[in-house]
Amino acid sequence: MNKIYLLTVFLALNFVSYSQKSESGIIGGYSSIEESDGWFVGAFFDVVLSEHLDLYFEVNYLGLDGMSGIQIPVFLKYYPSGNFPFFLQAGAQWDKLTDKDNSSIKAALYSASYGIGVDIGTRWSIQLRGSTLFYSPDDVEEAQALQAGISYRFF
Repeated sequence: MNKIYLLTVFLALNFVSYSQKSESGIIGGYSSIEESDGWFVGAFFDVVLSEHLDLYFEVNYLGLDGMSGIQIPVFLKYYPSGNFPFFLQAGAQWDKLTDKDNSSIKAALYSASYGIGVDIGTRWSIQLRGSTLFYSPDDVEEAQALQAGISYRFF
């Protein structure tokens, strides 16, 4: 199932990137899930859909207290004003966390994510976002997460 999901994401990226302006780069910063604090680092791909709307993907590696993992968020970024580089984000995210012994803590965490950010010049961006994580699609148990990061665009 995960292979089909990743294949679909990469095919969508290729299809959309040929028809629109796209940017890619690196991102990193502070990450917190409930009582676990740490960091994240990764790569992003941003596809400009219109003057006010972007489709934004990330693949991140997380390092939290005693845990590590992979995170794949997919967002829509909305720029309310074409003149000011402030943006809002909303989307979904998938996380896979393991403990120090590489035994799975939770097989997968699904989340609804939201955030704000600002572009600084043409290369840099600062983002703050929160997430409500669900341990499975049918589970009502949830956790809260917070990330603050800075990104750099290559092109």
